[in-house]
Amino acid sequence: MTLFRHVLVACRGGAQDRPLAELACSLTARDGTLSLLGLLELPEGLDAGDLKAETRAERERLEASLAAVAADLPTANLPQVTVVVGRRYLEIVRAAHRLGADLVMKSTDPSPRPAIPLFASTDQHLLRKCPCPVWLLRDASMPPANVVAAVDLPDDGDDPTVLEGLNREILRTAAGIAAVGGQPLRLLHAWSDPLAAVVRQWAGGQVDARVASSTRTAETQAQAKLHALVAAAERWLAEDGLPEVRLSPHLVAGSAREALPRAVEELGADLLVIGTLARTGVAGVIIGNTAEDVVNAIDCAVVAVKPPGYVSPLLR
Repeated sequence: MTLFRHVLVACRGGAQDRPLAELACSLTARDGTLSLLGLLELPEGLDAGDLKAETRAERERLEASLAAVAADLPTANLPQVTVVVGRRYLEIVRAAHRLGADLVMKSTDPSPRPAIPLFASTDQHLLRKCPCPVWLLRDASMPPANVVAAVDLPDDGDDPTVLEGLNREILRTAAGIAAVGGQPLRLLHAWSDPLAAVVRQWAGGQVDARVASSTRTAETQAQAKLHALVAAAERWLAEDGLPEVRLSPHLVAGSAREALPRAVEELGADLLVIGTLARTGVAGVIIGNTAEDVVNAIDCAVVAVKPPGYVSPLLR
């Protein structure tokens, strides 16, 4: 079973369009909708009403290419094919909003810094501003066999309602993808003891019994919170029609910026699903700093999930 009622695939007319569309087709509900959005970058200094003849010809070529891809997909409902000319990230956000998409899929753009697994400009805009979950893939030829969901646990001062809503969206999205391959879903959380970190910094790395006790307490509390989240997640997934997805919790020590990328690699993740909630700054404008650091430090596909009620700044 899949939960995705409308999947939007961002296409550029390249070799990745077909495997990306096929993967999206496997994720779309039988009575759902699959849309293929062809994207042509608007030439500098022009608006959509001033397209040159070669741009019009390229648009027709892309429409024909995507129509051929759509015709070959094993789906009862012929996918919708649309080609737009403009700023790519802006047109994807607008289309996702207009169509009511609940998942956007896109192959990653080449990074300007190939030595670092850093998402390029268009992808960064989507991570920050797409109104629905956005899945960025480096290789769409194989569905992910190992899906990891990074979840947050409440600290003092957090709004439990906001955090619960975001965790539920993360787990719902991740489980919907994991269910297609019949694989378990790994829940990953990084915990740390702020008191121990401060003491180590000022004591030259020495740890006394009180700090060791504090660390054990922090770990025990994190374990209890994660097990409580697993119990809640099982209820949520049952309500969403995904009770067959098995949850496997993983707790790692360290700051999220450092521990999550390391754990993702150790677990051999094909896909990381992560929330993009900024705890400070202007809500709805930037991806959370920690989440962005994690995303740019890993070398697997990413799904970025927004909290309930998120409104893209591009749609205001």
